[in-house]
Amino acid sequence: YEKLFNQENIKNISLVYVGEGELRKKIEEFTREKNLTKVYLMGFQNQQEISKFYTIADIFVLPSGIGETWGLVVNEAMNFELPIIISDLVGCGSDLVKHNENGYILKFGDTDELAKYLKELIFDYNLRKEFGKKSFEIVKNYSFQKSAENIFIFFKK
Repeated sequence: YEKLFNQENIKNISLVYVGEGELRKKIEEFTREKNLTKVYLMGFQNQQEISKFYTIADIFVLPSGIGETWGLVVNEAMNFELPIIISDLVGCGSDLVKHNENGYILKFGDTDELAKYLKELIFDYNLRKEFGKKSFEIVKNYSFQKSAENIFIFFKK
């Protein structure tokens, strides 16, 4: 966000963090030090509230490091037809994110690569929509119904 924020041709972007964790204070300090505006730290959101944030989003980013064993929020975001950007350490990456089809998988910590992918998606509305539709197609295979069908098929053999 910082790398894109001060570019002349990018003016109407905002960054919304949803969730609460140990990095909040660092994020707040960094935002102040770099004089970044339009950064919103929304904290924890319960299941009844979270869909509002997916609805207003244009791009979903989960740049997590070690410890993100799956990343269920990726499944959720894909149900809202969002393009996805995740790090290579997010567990669901190989199953849910098809690089250059519904989003991007970047090397953990590579902020230059993240900025490049964000810029592509910010400027290309059609690409965002194409990736979002593909996200929804992929995640449809991860429903309770599909899981039940697969279990039934497995035990039928």
